[in-house]
Amino acid sequence: MSGSATQRTALFSRQQVGGAWTIDDYQEHPGDLWFVDSTHTRAVNAVGVGRDPDHPFATIHYANTQATDNNGDVIYVAPGHTETIATAGAITLDKKGLKVIGLGIGDDRPTLTWTAVDATLAIDDCDILMKNFKFVQGIDAIVVMVDVNGDDITLEDIEWPEPAAAQAVSFVDVDGGGANACDNFKMIRCRAIQHTAGADQVVDIAVVQDGTQILDCVMDVDCENACVYSPAVHTDCVIAGNKLHNRQAGDHAIEFSAAATGFIVDNRLAGDTSGTILDPGECRCAGNIETTAIDSPGYPTPVAIVDNAGNILGANSADNTFDSTAVVANANGSIVERLEQVQVTQERCIVKADGAVLGAADDLFTITGGPIMVTNLVGIVTTQIGAGLSTCQIVEAVTAPAANVNLSTAVDIDGDLVGGSYTFTAVALPVLTPTPAGALPLVPEVKWLCPIGTINATTSAARDGVIAWYITYKPLSPASVVVAA
Repeated sequence: MSGSATQRTALFSRQQVGGAWTIDDYQEHPGDLWFVDSTHTRAVNAVGVGRDPDHPFATIHYANTQATDNNGDVIYVAPGHTETIATAGAITLDKKGLKVIGLGIGDDRPTLTWTAVDATLAIDDCDILMKNFKFVQGIDAIVVMVDVNGDDITLEDIEWPEPAAAQAVSFVDVDGGGANACDNFKMIRCRAIQHTAGADQVVDIAVVQDGTQILDCVMDVDCENACVYSPAVHTDCVIAGNKLHNRQAGDHAIEFSAAATGFIVDNRLAGDTSGTILDPGECRCAGNIETTAIDSPGYPTPVAIVDNAGNILGANSADNTFDSTAVVANANGSIVERLEQVQVTQERCIVKADGAVLGAADDLFTITGGPIMVTNLVGIVTTQIGAGLSTCQIVEAVTAPAANVNLSTAVDIDGDLVGGSYTFTAVALPVLTPTPAGALPLVPEVKWLCPIGTINATTSAARDGVIAWYITYKPLSPASVVVAA
């Protein structure tokens, strides 16, 4: 018709050589399609096949040889496909712009199994995506499983399931033989599980690279170095949204031992030692939480947070009895806000053998770094106090100038039952007030300004029994730290 215009669409029809007619989406498949299925009875590595699912290639490596550089080719790998990686480069992907997509879910995904310590899947050119595969350790001490040697390589939805009796030393090596040979490497929604010792790291950013992104991955591995490790000054990385657990004692979940730059944000990290779980190099950090124990709520990390004046704003005790939260501070280091901290220690009512005088002290809480404002202190009897006249008083042994300061009056604790509690009345010198077991104690607001020192309980006579003491407080210095003594 005169004046009519052709309307274009991303859908088009085509027939691949040796394949069927299809209606396709140019955005997804600008180039040729290739099919791999080792389980198919017609599977063969030969020119002229591989163009449709009923005449597939037998291996991914051969399919790669038939693809074309910079053509947008896609290799589809069928559910249930298996392939052995027995030599270095047994599978080599070296066609620019190639996508290798595994089909299927769960155990039906294509599975690659490494059977030699020096075997590798080599990705030797740029702009390549590999997605939705299972990678299995079939032999112990595999040196490198995936050897990345090109720019803009993406691993997506790859799973390394827990191996039966074999470990990899390095799961992914981002090296390329030199600086900036593997810029813009991406690892997205991958999962690596290897509980037995043997790994150095999951991802090794071995030399200087730019733009590395590790996003939304799960790693639970016993690593000599870290789940994500780099000894190089790599730049502009983004390590975000990951759940990383290094099972090796004293080691990192993320360790950038050199002055790497970029962003480490919103990760959940686990290890066994506070302060060693995240080493960010010189990356900007925000929203990261670390935990050192099961059933622990976690706390912000890096553990040592420094304000613009260079003041340390948070710290954790070595025995994990105190988990600090981040401080919001002005440029001059003054504190704007910090959540109250809660911790517990047990006070045993056993003092000097003669029980003749007050002063025999059992330490409860140690204050270092700066003063605190104690907002409440509560004792609960967890083992009945022995019979006989004995009083208890809360005292702080101040460090400088050295002195003992009474924080309460003394109260009779003779025979107090399990469930009884001790709170404080808000007067000039708070009165330590017992409440019988089964009664609800009234807890008024009581505040003590406590300098550096040790809060302790003194008792007038030796008695069996246990009191658990709980403290809540606010730090008055950026460096203030309280630990259970």
